[in-house]
Amino acid sequence: MVTIIVPVYNAEKYIERCIKSVLSQSCSSFELIIVNDGSTDSTDKICKNICSPHANCYILEQPNMGVSAARNYGISRATGKWIAFLDSDDFLEPDFVETLEKYSSTDNADFMLFNYSVIGRDIMHNNIRSWGGVYQDNHLLIDGVINSNSNIFSKTSLRSPWAKAYRTKIIHENNLHFEKDVTIGEDMLFNLAYYFLIRNFIYVDRVVYNYQYSDDSFSRRFNSNLIETDIAFHKNMNQILDKYRLVKQYENQTGKFIVNGYLSCLKRCIFNPENPEPYSKRVKKAIELTKSKPYCDVLKNQYIVQEHCKGRKKDRLFIYCAKHNNWRIIEWLMRIKQIKAK
Repeated sequence: MVTIIVPVYNAEKYIERCIKSVLSQSCSSFELIIVNDGSTDSTDKICKNICSPHANCYILEQPNMGVSAARNYGISRATGKWIAFLDSDDFLEPDFVETLEKYSSTDNADFMLFNYSVIGRDIMHNNIRSWGGVYQDNHLLIDGVINSNSNIFSKTSLRSPWAKAYRTKIIHENNLHFEKDVTIGEDMLFNLAYYFLIRNFIYVDRVVYNYQYSDDSFSRRFNSNLIETDIAFHKNMNQILDKYRLVKQYENQTGKFIVNGYLSCLKRCIFNPENPEPYSKRVKKAIELTKSKPYCDVLKNQYIVQEHCKGRKKDRLFIYCAKHNNWRIIEWLMRIKQIKAK
């Protein structure tokens, strides 16, 4: 049996489609756990109306604590042998559970990886093929998630928690959880920690998950707490790699993560046009960020900076301006971007 965990917050637009895609599965060997993360719209009412006739559907309530806390709550209540995560605006193909059950006993696999399609963009993958490949090397996943080297798994995502199935026993016995203080990259950290614990896995070349693309993604909005959460992400990433003595091996790639995080802090936090702070305060914060760890050391590494900026002229310009304290240019570029977006 699989436990399907759905964290929901003000999801009235898509939640009915999401839940019905689970309840209409061709195989009934599942339990559905919906965690209502303090929704203030009609999400709770919709969930209860749809789920009330179904004995294998459970609705948990918590105050608004974020998607990581909601997923963790669902994990703590999971009773299935497998756990699958489903976002409230996405939906499953009718044979998701059936496909999972079909391959779940193959060579005692610890993990299953599936294909997905993107709704709202021109990214569709072949839904006809259905083949399960068994892999004995978890480093394919580890290297893939860190280096974005997913040539073998080009039709799926190694960093997201969806379109996957995890063994509940492994999660519970190792107390794996999503980091609540990391709101960007928490999925990647969870997956990376899990990948280190598994022996083998199955890649099923079949679309079973549908991801709803949105221009209003949280990852693109103004975030006043981004600096703190980005630092927490890099700290957790370093702890995971240090546990397995791999910090040096992946130094260049984690360095590129740090450069990317630094630029995100400038764009989505400090110099974002929605930031209400006065210009002088934003400049002070930008200077402090540039001089602080882990950013300062990586920005001095020309190789890492150049590798990150390949094909990214705007990022190269941002870093040049930051190094020469040309903050006005960065502010101007961000305002132009906002005008073009309207």
